[in-house]
Amino acid sequence: MSNLIIILGHCDTPQKLKILKENINILKSETEFDILLSSSYPIPIDIQSKVNYFIYSNNNPILYWPERGLINEWWFTTGDGFKQTLRSIHPDHGFAVFQQILNSSNYSLPLDYTHYSIINYDINLTSEVKEAINSYKEYTVLTSFHQQKNKNIVFPSLIFNILDKKSLKSINSLINRKIYTDGIRLVNPKTHEISYKDFIDAESYWEHLTSNFRHTNLPNPVTDLVANKVKINILPDCYPFEAFNSVNNHQDFDPIEPENSKWNPPRFIIYNNRNNEEVTVYFNDESFTTTQYYDIINLPTKLHNLTLKHKEEIIDLLPLTHQRVTRSIKREKF
Repeated sequence: MSNLIIILGHCDTPQKLKILKENINILKSETEFDILLSSSYPIPIDIQSKVNYFIYSNNNPILYWPERGLINEWWFTTGDGFKQTLRSIHPDHGFAVFQQILNSSNYSLPLDYTHYSIINYDINLTSEVKEAINSYKEYTVLTSFHQQKNKNIVFPSLIFNILDKKSLKSINSLINRKIYTDGIRLVNPKTHEISYKDFIDAESYWEHLTSNFRHTNLPNPVTDLVANKVKINILPDCYPFEAFNSVNNHQDFDPIEPENSKWNPPRFIIYNNRNNEEVTVYFNDESFTTTQYYDIINLPTKLHNLTLKHKEEIIDLLPLTHQRVTRSIKREKF
């Protein structure tokens, strides 16, 4: 009986597959434990052959508003006494991680292992992380901090955890999609006072699940190798300006404030154009050119073309209007 390393991932790009393969090689060479790979995306046979167990499931529960969404807001003043607030509501991928934990736990808990080291496919396998995996017997539950790319520290991390069989079995039975999305009703056993606890993200739900177990924290934060940014700007970071649009073909109102018509009209914004670059936006049979630091364009409700031109490069933005991401813009007095 020993430690089973469980790798969770959705490796849908060559870069992600490369990192997954490299991490498997490191684990095989620097630990002596079996490896289970759990994936919600098909994995090449040469990578499957490197692990002891492979679980593939296309059950990848991405949650959309109004069930759940990740809300991102950013605002700036326009110099005329007004401010623009940009809001996007992105799909929540957090419960997909818990589904993979369920899949791998349901398979591996009956097997002859005492501990389970659960890691994300792109974890940075530092000497401290590898030492913790090799010292698995010391832990009932080991949790970790996560240092994100923007240097923020998040606790607890879903990138690296070690649990003994009893703890994982208990936590496995508690994972519940309805509680994850809606929160939980709590009753104080002494005062009988009722309170409600919401979970702002997957990490806060993981903290709730592990809070009643005796746990140890890895001293230093763990990091991941792939950046997964949820951002306001709809353009790649390489451009010297930013852009945002509020055209949503799947929804024509802001779901947070549906009664507020200030959010509703379809618009396109160029902002943070610090070098006064010339930018042209083409929509249907019209065009709009600006060199301003900030400029806003009113768009028609129905679009059959939406492109942006900068220098000699043309970017097709129409596919963004069909994404399951709700984008809204509000202009109000500052």
